[in-house]
Formats: sequence, structure tokens, C-alpha cells
Amino acid sequence: MGEHGDNSLAQSIDLTRRRFLASMGVAAGVGAGALSAVSNPVVAQEREDDVTTERVEVESFDGTTIVATLYDPGVEEPQPAVLMTHGWGGTRQDRDPQASLYAANDYVTLAYDSRGFGESGGQVSSTGPNEQRDAAALVSWLAGRDSVMTDGEDNPRVGMDGFSYGGGIQLRLASVDDRLDAIIPRITWHNLAAALSPNGVLKEGWQLPLRVSGRQNGNLDPEVVEIGQSIAQSGTMNESEREYYRSRSAASFIDGIDTPALFISGWQDRLFFPNEAFANFRGLRENGVETRLLMHNTGHNFFGPEQSETERSLITDTVVGWMDYHLRGEDPPGLSPVTYYDDTLGDFRSAESMPPADATRRTYNLGEEGNLDGWYVEQPGADSTGPARTTVSIDVPVEGRTEVIGVPTLRAEAGAFATNDRARLFAALEDVGPDGASGPINGQVVPYEITGSGVIEFDLVGVQHVLEPGHDLRLTMTLADDRLTSVPLDFVPSALYVDSEPNTSAILADPVASGEEATLSVPVRSL
Repeated sequence: MGEHGDNSLAQSIDLTRRRFLASMGVAAGVGAGALSAVSNPVVAQEREDDVTTERVEVESFDGTTIVATLYDPGVEEPQPAVLMTHGWGGTRQDRDPQASLYAANDYVTLAYDSRGFGESGGQVSSTGPNEQRDAAALVSWLAGRDSVMTDGEDNPRVGMDGFSYGGGIQLRLASVDDRLDAIIPRITWHNLAAALSPNGVLKEGWQLPLRVSGRQNGNLDPEVVEIGQSIAQSGTMNESEREYYRSRSAASFIDGIDTPALFISGWQDRLFFPNEAFANFRGLRENGVETRLLMHNTGHNFFGPEQSETERSLITDTVVGWMDYHLRGEDPPGLSPVTYYDDTLGDFRSAESMPPADATRRTYNLGEEGNLDGWYVEQPGADSTGPARTTVSIDVPVEGRTEVIGVPTLRAEAGAFATNDRARLFAALEDVGPDGASGPINGQVVPYEITGSGVIEFDLVGVQHVLEPGHDLRLTMTLADDRLTSVPLDFVPSALYVDSEPNTSAILADPVASGEEATLSVPVRSL
């Protein structure tokens, strides 16, 4: 899609902006298409009378002006500081609820417009070196404030908290700057290339709104614009584009992070799957870094569920407790390595790992369960005649009340039959009730681009879901993701992904060549 297509999409976004922004939890004044938040992530808390705010301008490393709002709690003694910025396409005003929360708890808080957004100068380079050095300059600026506690020259007692794009900036800074005492990256990514184009299939339903939001609300670096246009025109992400996004991801520099980290993510996040948070959590734990994972029930989504009062309350207490522990030396917040929300329970569960240690992997032989040697699916064209088998579903039995918890894996032999020798396969796990009703768990669908033929193996979306007695687990596969899920917005193409071309078909079977079976491996535990 070129400039004309972008303008058309921008007009569509503007026509439904209030509905869209409400779904994303962004105030209407943020700007059309801003994708910077999900739902109100903190319990409403009035700003105390002695908290003052001040607009400040900070000169960054290259002379660029970064504009911020300073929240001063009005305490006589120096206090620790919290630094935060917004999500993609947003401004510092988006972070007012969190900034006010910290200030009400006696933290000097600095919320800033990231480079190229809001009032700040410069050009957006997508969590690149410039954004990293801007954040470092703001840390130094905080060190020069009399109201901020310090641990030495140019070394403030400081933590960072932020969502999505703001989480990516935290991880980038933490990889090179040991002045950070704690970080809270929320609903952010591990590998941006894999998040935007998982298994080689472009997540078009997010890519286009994100690109338009950036161009409407920010001053983008020419390289960012060029890459966005190239991806839109080709409908895919080439290797150099993948490397660009990967270089701006924790996957490239996680070994350099030694700052205590509390990762917060959501089961229904359709932009950054739970798998992204799991990878960040696992990577830091393997490096011996103090790390916690908190999973709630929302995330980047289009008209997903609202966070419950239970979720908001626990998240609020947890983030303040995490900062109190690491910045004030107070008692640990009593948080298990993993804390996750169970929608069936309406409350949180605790675990030592993800999946929990008492979960086991149940592996199903799909050839036996499906009672077939092979499965054929088709993406028919306009000239197709006769019925087409557009989906394949295989039900696998589950005994008793069972929790599916973790990342399932699918393995099969597959062959693509199309003019370009490629087919895009989409897979989802469904909960099948006694009446036959079903639907993708958490609305999550994962793609895989089949090239030629051979054995394929890939992870499905990380999941937590309780199957009640009498329910089965279903694996459904298709070549067009809108047969599995949908997004009720006119300007979001398809459901989420770029579908297979018309007149494409694929065969899946036991991987005979390798002598192994087609399998679905699912982490479960009995309740």
C-alpha cells in the first residue's frame, strides 16, 4: 500500500477514532490511531494536594529537546525517581495515571514525550540508539535534581515503568546503563520481527494501523518510513527488514541486561503474544537476573475485555511494591516468580515457572485423533467450483477439569500447492463444549508460512485456559485467518494476517520422511 492507501486508511481510522481509541484505552485527545495503551492499568487515585507538576525541557545528547512533565511529590527529603514514556503514537499525557500513582507514593516522576512524538524534537527511529541515549540523558537530568535521591555522581536512584514502545525503550537502556535500579516493561516485545511477522506471515491487521499512527502522530525517521512502505507494498517482511526490527529488540541484547525486571503482559494480547513476555522472563532468569512475570487477562487487542477490579488492584500494588523494594529497600512485595490471572477463578494464581512445575506435556498423535492419514485444506479462488475444504479440525480428549497452561507446539509434514509454492497456514486451539459450540481460546491465532514441502514445527500462542468436564480441546487449521477470528473494524484488513493467495492448497500429514508422527504437544495440569 502506497501513500494513497495510507491516506485512505487514515480517513477510515479518523471516522471510527472514538470507538477505536476507547477500545485501546487511549483518551480521545491523544490523536487518531494512537496505539499506546490497553485499559486503565491502575486503580484510580487522586493526586495529593502537595504533588505539583511542571513542564520541563531537557537537552539530549545531540541537542534535541525532549519535553517532559515532572511530578514532584512535595517531600522535603530527596526521594527515588521513576522515569516513563508512552506507547507508539502516544504522548506523555497518556502516562498521567501511572505518573500520578507514583507521585502519590512519594516518587519524583518524569514522564516524557519520546523523540519525534508529542512536543519533543527529533525523528522517531523505533527504539534505536537515539531513543536509548535520550533516556540516558533524562536519567542524568534526574541526578541533578535536589529532590532526587542519588547513589553517587550522575547516578540517581531510579526505576522505569512503561507500556509497549515504552517497554522496549526500558529494555534497550537497561542493556547498556547500570544506573537503572529496577524496570517494569509492560505488554512489550522480545523480538519485534517475530511479533510483527510470526513464522514469516505479516500481521497486517496491526502493521498498517501502527504505521499510520506513527505517521499521523510522529516525525518518523526516513528509514522507518521506507521500511514501512516496503512491507506494505510487498505484504511480507524481507530479511533485512527482519534484522532491522530484531536489532531493536531484547532478543539482540538481553544478555547485557542485569537490572531487576518485572514483566507484565496479557493473555489476550494479539500484538505481542504472551510468548514474547515468556521469552523475556526466561532470558533474564537464565542470566541470573531477579525477574518476575505477571500475566493479566487483557493486552493489545481490538475490543478485548476490560480489566477486572481484582487485576487493576493487584497490578497497582505490585508495581509500587516492586519500586519500593528496589528503590527504597523496603520489604519484598511477596511476589512469586510467576503470577497469572485465571479468568475462570476470577483471581490470580502463583507458580515458580511458566509453565508451572507441576504441569506436564500431553502429546497427541494427530493421525490417530483425526482418524485420517492426511488433511487437505484449500483457499479457493473466484473461479472455483464445488465445495472447498477450507478448514480442518481435530478434537483431542481431555479428562476431568484441566488447565492448559504454557506454549503448545504443533508438528507435521506439510506441502504447499500454489503458483508461488507457498501457503500460509493458520492454527488455533479451541474449547469445544458439550453442545458443540467452540471458538479460538483468547481469540488467538498463529500463522506459519509453508514453503514447498517438508516437516514443519512451530509454537502456538501461549495460553492459560481451564477446560471444564465434558469439554474437548480442538486444533483447527485453515489458510485464511478470518475463518477463525475477526476484528470488528472496517480499516483493519482481513482478521489479523495476510492470507494465502486464492487457488492455494496445502496438505498436512504424519511426517513420514522423518519416521515421526504428526503431533500436538500441550502443557496441562489437572485441577
